[in-house]
Amino acid sequence: MQLSSISKYNSIPYSNSKSLSFCHKTYQSRMDEERNNYNKLSWSLYGKSKSKQRVLNTMENEIQSLKIQKSKDETEAKCIKEKTEKLTKNYNELISIKDKEIFVQKEINKNLEIIKKTKERRIQELKSHLEKLNKIQNTYFKESNNELIKQKTIREETEILDSLHKENFEKRKSALEQKFQLLINKKAELNCKILKLAKEKVNNSILEFDLYKTLSKKNDFRGYHSIKGYNAIKNKLSNMVGNPIVLEKNGENAIIPNGVILWGKRNPIKNKLVDAFANQFECNLINFEKSKHKNENLSILYNLMNECKKNYETTETRTILKINDFDKIFSHKNKPAMASLKDLMDDLSSNYKCTIFAVTNNIKKIDTILLRDGRFSVKIEVPADSKKFSNYIFNCILKVKKFLKYR
Repeated sequence: MQLSSISKYNSIPYSNSKSLSFCHKTYQSRMDEERNNYNKLSWSLYGKSKSKQRVLNTMENEIQSLKIQKSKDETEAKCIKEKTEKLTKNYNELISIKDKEIFVQKEINKNLEIIKKTKERRIQELKSHLEKLNKIQNTYFKESNNELIKQKTIREETEILDSLHKENFEKRKSALEQKFQLLINKKAELNCKILKLAKEKVNNSILEFDLYKTLSKKNDFRGYHSIKGYNAIKNKLSNMVGNPIVLEKNGENAIIPNGVILWGKRNPIKNKLVDAFANQFECNLINFEKSKHKNENLSILYNLMNECKKNYETTETRTILKINDFDKIFSHKNKPAMASLKDLMDDLSSNYKCTIFAVTNNIKKIDTILLRDGRFSVKIEVPADSKKFSNYIFNCILKVKKFLKYR
């Protein structure tokens, strides 16, 4: 449909020049609105033709609706004319305008009375609703107050029960402490008796002393000889830590590691290896005792370091500090402690003449910063002990005890 088709609308008898100008304006405005929905390229390619068809179709539909409305208006005008004629007839039949005014006033008064009655009825209904709401509110406040009173009584009863429990607990505690003191006194008396018997046995057992003397000369119970097996671990410890200590004693320059880690599944031989190493190379041994408060462990370590330094200045013997369960005492979660421990481990051997032997079951729980070379540079895995070896050690101990008894 082309733009020239708009001239069709001039042939409609109902339309005039004003309506045609109005239609032309609406056509342009609609075309402008359609153009806003497209880009320049899409408008020039296909949007213009589509929008023309759409706008012309809508305008034709509107003109048809106007024609229909025109016909309806004409019919309504005819009806109105007929009604007006009837009204004029009826109006002429009425006696006077005053009678009409009186009739209207009566109706108005009736309506006013109805309105007043409805207002009064609604006001009464609202008052009844307010009274109901006030009753509900009062009941709610009463129930809430009752609940508060119940809670207070429950709290008072709980406080009374707590005080009674505390009194009973203190009485039981005092009774247990008295029993415990009696047991301690009895134990002390038994220990005194045992010590007396031990002194008598020591004075009378000359042969046992001679046997121990001969065994100690052969170094059967000193150093590495106190532990059977684990030769690979012993050699590694002596090569990496023990030999540099010997060189330092002889006055030569030697690099002694700052830290050694002995790790593996639960095996009590790890602690014994540290004791045996210290005895083998004639070093001073200190066992680190952890504090109940985790924050105090680091200060304890610093005090032990200063003690090691003083010991070397007086006796010229190097100290080995054994820390059992290292991962539990110095956890990797405690970051400030890790930072200060890292700085301490960098120059521990040279400044404090000390080497830390850390014992742990799981090396993965120790911070990787401490496992770098220069801190814990020696890492040795201690395998789990076999049943045959433990039975062998147990039998050897029994044989030695029997030999000492019969001698």
